[in-house]
Amino acid sequence: MNDNAGEEFLVDDPGNTHESDDPSLTPKKRRLQRGTEVPKEEKPRHRIQKYRKVWETESLFSGWLFPVANDDTKARCSYCLTVMTAEKSVLKLHAQSKGHIKKFVPHVDKNSRKQPSVNDLLKQNAETNSVKSKAKDAEIKISGFFADRNIAFNAADPLMGVLKSSFPDSNILKEVTLNRKKVRGIITNVIGQSEKEELARQLRKRKFSVLMDESTDVCGKKSMCVLVRVFIRAKRRIETKFWDIHQLYK
Repeated sequence: MNDNAGEEFLVDDPGNTHESDDPSLTPKKRRLQRGTEVPKEEKPRHRIQKYRKVWETESLFSGWLFPVANDDTKARCSYCLTVMTAEKSVLKLHAQSKGHIKKFVPHVDKNSRKQPSVNDLLKQNAETNSVKSKAKDAEIKISGFFADRNIAFNAADPLMGVLKSSFPDSNILKEVTLNRKKVRGIITNVIGQSEKEELARQLRKRKFSVLMDESTDVCGKKSMCVLVRVFIRAKRRIETKFWDIHQLYK
């Protein structure tokens, strides 16, 4: 007769094995994973998070996140005028909400278009004036090259096209606006007038002679050219200089 007939044998069922039987887990966590009811006092409590000043430096919260006085568990939005729990997940949800974006974005655009300081304006004007001044000097030099080499004024338009396409990164060249009419005007009213004033200054200090010659063009218009002959000390020779041309009428 079997002496073990009245004994019960416990056989492990592989199907009843739970992942929660991990020996590294505490009994409380095992009961939670198995779905066993846990007493209220044993349930894990929500950890209260306090406001952190470092959040204000993050790009997502910068400019609108501020603490609440006398309550370090709350945070305040300066644009929405709302108070919320000082938890980062709550703050992120608020930053991504449509209401916050609608109120916050206009303030960002307004600040980005704020009026520059006086120093910034003066610096900007100085840089702009410097570029424009250099562009004017370039226009005078190019026009003087046309006059000195006796180049046709019609070549000014294609020449500027070649220069601007060859040097697209030049800020000075971008401000240069030369064409055949402007080249003629610079030679007549700027270079010619400056040379005439310098010649008049020299004629006041030394003797000179005047030469005049009349001519008629193909249209029948008569004109008189006035020249002066003067000794140029710097070159140590006598030169004939153009003074003016006058139209003659009957």
